[in-house]
Amino acid sequence: MSTSQNQNGETGSGSGGGSANANPAATPLIAVHLGGIRPFDPKGDPHSISPRWKKWKRTFELYILGKGVVADEQKTALLLFHAGPEVQEVYDMIRNGADTEDFKTD
Repeated sequence: MSTSQNQNGETGSGSGGGSANANPAATPLIAVHLGGIRPFDPKGDPHSISPRWKKWKRTFELYILGKGVVADEQKTALLLFHAGPEVQEVYDMIRNGADTEDFKTD
């Protein structure tokens, strides 16, 4: 089996990647190259977090558009993966209904 590199620098097998017995009604799998986007850094100047997040999110949106990702569940998973563990932690706290006592500023 040979390995080739396309115009984007991604590698793949030279076998065509398909199967003669593939089910055409099956959900298509989208190959996503996992490079090119740095994790979002929520640390630093708290006054710049909003513009930095908007810029990072716009970059991510262009990335998934270019990769042809359309399923919301896959978009969420890729966003969390690429954003990094600190963003994943915040997402999990919000999704799991974090105790608001943890956020009181008395």
